[in-house]
Amino acid sequence: MNETIGWTVGLGMVTMVLFPFALPGIALTVVALLPLLALALPVALVAAPILAVRGLRRRAESRRAGAVEGDRAPSRSGWAGSPAGLPR
Repeated sequence: MNETIGWTVGLGMVTMVLFPFALPGIALTVVALLPLLALALPVALVAAPILAVRGLRRRAESRRAGAVEGDRAPSRSGWAGSPAGLPR
């Protein structure tokens, strides 16, 4: 018990002494990552609409394929529309 208290106090003291050195490191990391953010933001703005259109197109195609076949797609609990959750 005594040794645990000693280690806890010692680690607390080391943490308090080294904390001021960590703040400039965090600030420098943020400043260093700003150019990467400046490059990634336009790429994300261009890619987001493209990915959204792709997803909407896939969703529309899957709905269209389900309507053509006349069968319902399986749900998470089994087959939609069947009372026991079994395929028709």
